[in-house]
Amino acid sequence: MAYTAGELHLRAGAPGNVFYHYNATTSGASDALAELLVAGYFNNTDDDLNLTVGDTIWCRCTDGYMNVVVSAVAAGSVTCQFAGGDLPQNIAASGTNASRSQLLVGTYEIATATGVGNATHWFLPTPYPGAEVSCFYDGSGIDIKHFDCGGATTITLDSRGNRRIAMAVEGDMFHVVGVSTTRWRIKMLSVQPASFITGGSDVILASTGL
Repeated sequence: MAYTAGELHLRAGAPGNVFYHYNATTSGASDALAELLVAGYFNNTDDDLNLTVGDTIWCRCTDGYMNVVVSAVAAGSVTCQFAGGDLPQNIAASGTNASRSQLLVGTYEIATATGVGNATHWFLPTPYPGAEVSCFYDGSGIDIKHFDCGGATTITLDSRGNRRIAMAVEGDMFHVVGVSTTRWRIKMLSVQPASFITGGSDVILASTGL
C-alpha cells in the first residue's frame, strides 16, 4: 500500500519533539512494519505535513506496533529510524550471489524456503543507537552464511574489533543492537563451535577475511 495522510494524527509538542499516531491497519493504509521503515514512506511534497528531524511517530501496523523517529528531511523527502517496539519481519536477498546484499533493521529467517538458500553474504546496515537486527538460520546441512559490518572498517561488533558473524547449522542465530554509529553490540549469539564445522576457525567471529 502507501502512506495515507488521513491516518496520521498530530499530538501536542514543539517542532523536533512532536508526537504523531499513525494507523496503517485501515482499508486506506494496510501496511506492515517493514513498509513504514522504507525511506520515503512519510514523504511530504505538498506541505500538508511538516515533519521535522526528531519527531516521533507511533505506528499501528498489520503485524505489530513500533515507534519511529524522523532522522532526515530534505525537499519533502522523509527518512525514519526504528525507535522501539516490534521488530519488522524482513526477507533477505535471494540469488546465487548476495555478496553485496544489505540487511535492514528487523528480523530475518535465513532458509531455503524463503529463497535465500544459495546466498552466502550479507551486510548489516549502518548502526545507530536503538537499531536492531536479528537473524535465525533455518537451513539444512552445512552452508556458511556470513554477516558483516558493511565493509566499513570503523564499524565493529564488539570491543575487540570483530566485524563478522557466520552461521552454518540449523538453529544458529544472532541478535545485535546499535549503540552508536560505529558499533553493533552483540545482544545474543548462538552458533555451533568452530571445531564442529569443516575448515572454520573464523566461523564464529572474525576481524579479518571480510
